[in-house]
Formats: sequence, structure tokens, C-alpha cells
Amino acid sequence: MTAMADSTPRRIAYWLEYPTISGGERSLLALVGALDRRRYEPFALMPADSPVAAALRKAGVEVAADPGDDRQRTDWLRQHTIALIHANSLAMGCRSGPLGLAAGVPAVAHVRDIMRIGRRRREALLLNRRLLAVSRAVAEALSAQGVERARLQVIYNGIDASAFPPRAAAAKELRHELGLAADCPVVGNVGQICLRKGQDLFLRAAGRIAAAAPDAHFALIGARFSTKAESRAFDSALRETASRPPLAGRVHFLGWRADASRLIAGLSVLAHSAHQEPLGRVLLEALAAGTPVVATAVGGTAEIIEDEVCGLLVPPADDAALADAVLRLLDRGPLAGCLAAAGRDRVWTRFDPAVAAARVQSLYDEVLAAGRSPDSGNGRRLPDVCAGADS
Repeated sequence: MTAMADSTPRRIAYWLEYPTISGGERSLLALVGALDRRRYEPFALMPADSPVAAALRKAGVEVAADPGDDRQRTDWLRQHTIALIHANSLAMGCRSGPLGLAAGVPAVAHVRDIMRIGRRRREALLLNRRLLAVSRAVAEALSAQGVERARLQVIYNGIDASAFPPRAAAAKELRHELGLAADCPVVGNVGQICLRKGQDLFLRAAGRIAAAAPDAHFALIGARFSTKAESRAFDSALRETASRPPLAGRVHFLGWRADASRLIAGLSVLAHSAHQEPLGRVLLEALAAGTPVVATAVGGTAEIIEDEVCGLLVPPADDAALADAVLRLLDRGPLAGCLAAAGRDRVWTRFDPAVAAARVQSLYDEVLAAGRSPDSGNGRRLPDVCAGADS
């Protein structure tokens, strides 16, 4: 019997990897916010005392601390009569399939990354009934590594375009916070401080922009969560670059912010400098806010931004092209406004959270209608097929 034919909501356990709120967690919050609670009741299994746990509770989701042991997880799934496990990341998807098979609960996994998976991760992912790819680029990367396309479904993240503040007010507040004149251009970059997000490219472009626009300032919104030596060195190098002319005194490191949507709305231009990007939720947020966007043409970015229509795309790793595109949008001509208006229309038509939730719910219907696999639920503990290096 499908969820549509059953008057009792089916219980979905969302399994989260991280306690912090980044793009994947914001996308999950948008999904559960649009979920039809008459059909599906969300639960969350995750690091319980965390910002994302608080946000999920505020959204009416019961949160349980991940016990960290497969036997205890299986007991929790059965005690709460969970109908389906939904892993919120590739890493948790490597674990949800084996756990679901052992517990007799079907599993699906959201894949929000483009990365090499190797044989062991591929085998683990394929124990999930379906894989939800956030973009065609993600699906193609998985398919190229041996994941059959029949197992994959592309479902774009949804975003509530009505949730962003008016740009004029947000711009005024941001410049007041930074101690800048009301008409000062502020070019921003939003994302976790890490090599993949390309803040080094952003600062190289900022140096070029600074030479051509002496009144421009630059905001880096995001924090470094990794404690690896290479990540710490990358962060330190960014700050060293920002401390030297022509950027000295003009780069503002704002860290992780709960009010990131307000900051994005207050930017003159969002310059997304990623070296690799599965989809880029911050791009959706900028379009929804009406903020003009320049982005490197990597991964799933072109599935959001149509060049010269709702934003500007530039080649990856090209700081000169990134700077030139930003300067085009800072010249106070009509281009920035035209692109921003088209961007808001694109979000409303292609990235509606209700549409995204409906597609996810249809996938749940399909998986639950298929029932358990013949060898599931026998209580055995499957090996951790994601432990150790990929082979």
C-alpha cells in the first residue's frame, strides 16, 4: 500500500552527517518545510545538540541523537516504526543502504557532491533503493563511475524566493555594519572556507577589481570547519593576501552567519569562484534575493545560471575573467538589474520548494510501494563498506 492510500503518515528518518548549517542542511530544511505532513512524518537522526538540530526542531521535526552503533540504530528505527531512511549526504548514503538492508527498512540517499567514489563506496551506495542527485552534473559524475542511471533521479533543491528581505534595506544594513558609505560597492563571496570554494580565486579577482574600482569593498561570508593542515594553511593564506595592498582594509571576513540571506541581499554582486560545484545553493539564494551573480562555469552551475540571461558565467580558475565580469555589473548600467530580474523569475519557475518536495514524495511513494527486498531485515550486522580508503 502506498502512502497515498494510507491515512497514517509514513515516517521518514533523515540521517544527517554534520551539526552545522551549510548548503545541504539548508536544502533539507526547505524540503521538510514543504513536506506534506498528512502523508509523511519527518524524524531526524543526527548530532543532536547543534544548530541544525535546533532548526529542525523549530520546523516541527523530532530529533534524535545518532547512537553511533548499527545495532542501536536498528533498534531506534524499529521503535519509531520508520518506513524509510533518507540519507542527506553521500557519506551517509554509504551507510544508509547497509543499515536499511540489515534493519528491513528501505533507504534512499541524497548525493550533493561531485567526487571520486571508488568501488567500495559505489557498492555501498547501490544498497540504497534510489539516489537523489541535486543536478545533472552530479548524476553524470556518478554514472561515469559505474552507478546505473536507472538508480539515479535528478531533483533540484527548492528555495523560497519570498523569504529574502528587500535589497535596499539589506544593502543599507550591510554597509552600516561594515562602516561604509551608503553607495559603496560590496562584492561578496559566500561559502565554507575551503579549497573547493575558491576563495583564493575570489581574492585574486578582488585585487584586479580594487585597481579599477577604488571604492569597492569585498565580503567573505563563511567559516572554515575543517581542521586539516591544508585547510588551516589555505585560510591563513587568504587572510595574508587580504592584508596586503591593494586589498588591505577592504576585505571583510564575516564568518558563518545565521543571517546570510540578509547579507546576500545586501551585496552589489555575488562572485561565486568555486573550482568545483555540484549545484550551489548560494547561487539560488542570490537569484532569489535579486542580487546579480557572476559564477565560474563548473559542475551544475550552468543548470542554474544561463549566461547573459540571468547571470554571467566565466571560465574556471580565470581571475581576470571573473574580475571583468564583476566590473561589468558594477558600472551602474542596466545589465545588473536585467540579469537580477531574470534570475528571480528563474528561481520561481525552476526551483520551487513545493515542486521539489512533491518530486521527493513521489520517489518515496515508488520506493515504499516496492516493499522490502527479499534479503532485508534478517537482523545481521553488515560490514561498514565505507571504512578505510576506496579501492
